[in-house]
Amino acid sequence: MRKIRRTTAPGRYVALLLSLGTCAALAGCDTSSGSPEGVAERPVSAVGTPNTAVDLRLPLDDYMLDEFEGYKLSELLRARMTACMKEFGHISFSLPPAPSPAVAVHNERRYGITDAKLASERGYRVPEKTKPQVSSEPSLSPAESFALTGGSTHPGEFGQGGSDQSGKPVPPGGCAGRANEALGYGSADAPGNPQLVQSLDRASFDQSLQDARVKSALSRWSVCMKKAGYTYPAEPFSASNDLDFTGPTVGEKEKAVAVADVTCKNSSGLIRDWKVVETALQEKLIAEGGTEIAQVKTQTAAVRANIKQLAP
Repeated sequence: MRKIRRTTAPGRYVALLLSLGTCAALAGCDTSSGSPEGVAERPVSAVGTPNTAVDLRLPLDDYMLDEFEGYKLSELLRARMTACMKEFGHISFSLPPAPSPAVAVHNERRYGITDAKLASERGYRVPEKTKPQVSSEPSLSPAESFALTGGSTHPGEFGQGGSDQSGKPVPPGGCAGRANEALGYGSADAPGNPQLVQSLDRASFDQSLQDARVKSALSRWSVCMKKAGYTYPAEPFSASNDLDFTGPTVGEKEKAVAVADVTCKNSSGLIRDWKVVETALQEKLIAEGGTEIAQVKTQTAAVRANIKQLAP
């Protein structure tokens, strides 16, 4: 039997599957001008020259699961919870499938659309096969809720367990807790705060918008778009947020604007410069994170290993 590394499952996936809600900590943005304090003016050549999301890897990516790993983890947990619930006699119980990732690669649209082929076909729309799905919230009877969570009365938390209506013992955490154990996740508190990384990820993005290099690249992008016949302010996503592109179907103008958007991102060096700035910001935030963020990295590596080992 293969040995599974033990860690604690990220609560946001358990909460998703239980339809008990999720928690996201969002950091405020730095409103200073120029480069944020403590971030060196690194030359753009220092971090390569990515022009697409395929090349866009950032330091914090090692500290959190991407959309595809999260999807696999959610499906593994869902399958085990469902099987467990049937053991307790809840034959008709089911959980909605995890929403499939809305992107083809991680960070694909962090800085807006970068795929010229997709832009020419779909404008700013995501491909149909990856369009986000809306999962309906399951309606649980008291007996199902007790078996699933072990009697939890708080969203995203596990209960103490006990006996169900038929007298059958329900383990602590119920079927959700058992699913975590089956996947090799311990019941102890996480060694670090997974929400910390999400907070830092949002903070680095918000702070990057205040950097003079990003502002300059956005200005070059805006000038390029105007030369192409489209007037948009030097702001992120100003083209993709055009209200003319909110109809049910993509039009030829939207496709043309999206293609020009990608072309101007490339010629202006926007993606390249933005990555340089945000890489430096994330490196600084990681250094300041100390032991807590290092623990999250260790936890994430163990989760990744479990997913790779157990996912079909």
